[in-house]
Amino acid sequence: MRSKWDPFDDSRIRDDLKGRSLNGGLYTLTGQVASFLLNLVRIYVLARLLSPEDFGLIAMVMTIAAFLVVLKDAGLSMATVQRDMISHKQVSSLFWINASVGTILGIALAASAPLIASFYGEPRLQAVVYVLSLSFPISGVFIQHQALMKRHMMFGRLMFIKVTATIVSLLVAILGANQGYGYWALVYSQLAQPVISLILFWLLLPWIPGGPNKSSGVTQMLKLGGSLSIDSFLKKAVELYPDALIGRVFTATELGFYSKAKQLLLTPLRQATSPLNSVAIPAMSRLTNDKKRYQSYFNSYWTLVRCIVLPVFCCAVVMYDWIIDIALGANWNDAKVLFLLCSIGAIFNFGIWPVGNLLTTQGRSADIIKLSLIRLPVRIIPTTIGALYSVEMIVAMDAFAANIMVVFLIWIGGRSGPVNRNRLVIGYLVYTIHLLAAIILAGLGRIGVESLNLPHYMQVGLVLCICIGASLLVISLFADNRHLIKKLYLHLLEMLSSRRSSVVI
Repeated sequence: MRSKWDPFDDSRIRDDLKGRSLNGGLYTLTGQVASFLLNLVRIYVLARLLSPEDFGLIAMVMTIAAFLVVLKDAGLSMATVQRDMISHKQVSSLFWINASVGTILGIALAASAPLIASFYGEPRLQAVVYVLSLSFPISGVFIQHQALMKRHMMFGRLMFIKVTATIVSLLVAILGANQGYGYWALVYSQLAQPVISLILFWLLLPWIPGGPNKSSGVTQMLKLGGSLSIDSFLKKAVELYPDALIGRVFTATELGFYSKAKQLLLTPLRQATSPLNSVAIPAMSRLTNDKKRYQSYFNSYWTLVRCIVLPVFCCAVVMYDWIIDIALGANWNDAKVLFLLCSIGAIFNFGIWPVGNLLTTQGRSADIIKLSLIRLPVRIIPTTIGALYSVEMIVAMDAFAANIMVVFLIWIGGRSGPVNRNRLVIGYLVYTIHLLAAIILAGLGRIGVESLNLPHYMQVGLVLCICIGASLLVISLFADNRHLIKKLYLHLLEMLSSRRSSVVI
């Protein structure tokens, strides 16, 4: 007889960490592939049904709302995932904190609607803000359910919820655009996702929160959650500052070009790396007291990140203009240079972002805040200077600032803990060599293909194959990459074999 599941018993996770990591990675990767394909459909279809101005109007509101989105969590979901031991009382207290914060933020966003409309000089935004403010109290009441699923590595359920919510959101957007709702189709789509997520999280996780309890012992969790919340807020401020700057200084149409270029780049990158992040954080959090296993896990994790993002960046840099033509259409030419500049800036960010997980999994609250306070002026000052010239200069200066941040990430990330600075420097240099070699090879390949008298679609197909081939070649030249891929392949075979055996039995 199967025993009743206890959401606060971690023994099963600790006993089978490797198996759960592999299963989780497989489930999450499947979900990310599905979400990636759905997002490609969303980008391709909606770019042809709606105008750049429609996307720009929503981006104006989402730029402001996104600052509040990071606060609704208050860093407490990660505190639930990261903490070694938790109790029903603790998570219940965090649930009510999240629910209260979500409600307060929703009211605050609705109250600021006239100010947002005035800031951008766009009266239509006021009604949009009122509707989107409803998403905050809705999201606040499933944050801890999501955190408990992540803590127990229930990635199959997380995958199902994410994909289902994405499908419903996409259908709402397409139906609304077909009915001529314009930017309102995007508004309703944004609201549909948290509504569906709320329903599914409460249906699929057998946990009912108790009442708030002052003596539940959540002080340490609130401390880490507060640090992570401040860090997330400042990161989001840095990430979305160019959007706010473009929307304020330039026009909704220009913001539409920029927001779609950035979305087109970040969608595949985040879809590709999110599964690793989701699996790595709970796994590394369980290994903080085992230095060798922690180092080994982080090295494998970072190596896999490099192998995954390499072909994405290679294609983005070498084929930037063709990607815009194919994904968005002929009306989006002004997004081409912006897409290339976004790609260059993201290269530096994604090459080093796993370092942030070192701080989170080790509970290094002070270093998290310190890094955020450094990031703020380093990224915002150059971007503000760029606004004196053009949208392209804003994005170029932001890319330049991202390169500078690499130094601080390595310096603070490796100052203590199992992974030192030398290891981080070597890892980043390896990543840079990988990337430059692949881009140079693929770039030379494109020059050669364009010199041939071939139809355009054949040129695109050949260069895509060259980009992927060059990336795989570079990856295969490094022994660490080959060893990791072989190890993952053997683990996958072992996992599939055990599943087949269980089915036969």
